[in-house]
Amino acid sequence: MAKSRGSQGLAERADSLKLRLVELRKRRGWSQAELGRRAGVNSSVVSRAERGETDLSLSTLEKLAKALGVNPRSLLG
Repeated sequence: MAKSRGSQGLAERADSLKLRLVELRKRRGWSQAELGRRAGVNSSVVSRAERGETDLSLSTLEKLAKALGVNPRSLLG
């Protein structure tokens, strides 16, 4: 079965989110635990997000973006 355009767009955004999270976190020299602490989320949430194993809530996405000092939209590519 072929992917619809909508699901392909979501998959591309999920890949972009994973890469951006890792890039921004490492650029700051932070561990996943440090990003989690600064964002007020468990480090396991950061780990799963970076591996694409979880769907982040809007609230969690906003917390991560704020901790990283970026606009939430910029995390989505």
